Amino acid sequence: MRRWNQRRQPARWKFAVRLTRVGKRAGEFAAGFAKGNSLGKIDNDKIDIVAREALAPFESRGRGSENPYEIQGDLQELMQDNVGIVRTESECSMR
Repeated sequence: MRRWNQRRQPARWKFAVRLTRVGKRAGEFAAGFAKGNSLGKIDNDKIDIVAREALAPFESRGRGSENPYEIQGDLQELMQDNVGIVRTESECSMR
């Protein structure tokens, strides 16, 4: 009598073969698409503008804004002290 794992082996093999065939076909279509289409144009000015906008909050010291790293540290400390898995009655009461 065969063990359960030996009976399942052919189904797994068939699945692997099908998956390989699908992957081969998908790769061939992707390669054909890449050959037939250009990469497109990259606008470096737009990249610079978006990068400056994304980094602005981190570079705005001296204009009255807070340091985001300090905010994150304060939030982490607050969460660690007051929002743990185990809480006491005094931590749950309104202050």
